[in-house]
Amino acid sequence: MNRARAQPAAAASPGRASLFSAANEATLKVFSSRDGLLYGLLGLPLAFVALPLYVILPNHYATAFGVPLTALGLVLLGARLFDAV
Repeated sequence: MNRARAQPAAAASPGRASLFSAANEATLKVFSSRDGLLYGLLGLPLAFVALPLYVILPNHYATAFGVPLTALGLVLLGARLFDAV
């Protein structure tokens, strides 16, 4: 069961440098779980700020101003979609 590894299309052409060359493979860094945890911790304060926005404010606007929850949900969804772009 000795299978040959498929080469990327860029590596198959002889005149072009490949992103997956041996020189570039030596410089790639493998991230540890600790690195991922440290990266994710940056989003924790943002989550604490955003939680009341999505949990408490829709109920407040619905009861105090009579705005339908569907409209509030669509506004929040639109804001998230705009933020994703």
